[in-house]
Amino acid sequence: MHTQQQEFARLLSDAEAEVRRLRKAFDEAVASKEALRENAAMELGAA
Repeated sequence: MHTQQQEFARLLSDAEAEVRRLRKAFDEAVASKEALRENAAMELGAA
């Protein structure tokens, strides 16, 4: 039983780490999209 609890704790920790990694990637993608949008708006304004 103790081994199952350890395995569950390890899997939970891995899942939490993956959620953090995906959230970081999502935040970076949103920031990149916003930067591209701002650049496009500036280029359209200059045109």
